Amino acid sequence: MIMIKKLKRYAELKERYEFINSRISSASSINYESSFSNKAFISKSKIEKYIIEKERIEEEMNDIEDELDEIKSMKDRTILELKYFENRTNDEIAYQLNCSVATVKRRIKRILNELEN
Repeated sequence: MIMIKKLKRYAELKERYEFINSRISSASSINYESSFSNKAFISKSKIEKYIIEKERIEEEMNDIEDELDEIKSMKDRTILELKYFENRTNDEIAYQLNCSVATVKRRIKRILNELEN
């Protein structure tokens, strides 16, 4: 159960990470454009907060990825990434990997049990 929570947490972190990256990029371009016009600057402290949060998120994501490195089979890792990182259904995973839905369910259960122990 702990690993499922971590995998779901990874998906949340990834989404937040992408949001922060877009905010940092847009803040940089707004500040650059503002230097040539009357547009308002985004504060340096706000950008710094985003950068600090981005670094924290990267660290947490790396920790989860390190745990996933214990998975030796690329197919097993792919199944977990599709399921928890890309929020794919078992049907979609089965179609993509050309196997049955029952096989996908069985492999997910086995992989998670291995990671928990």
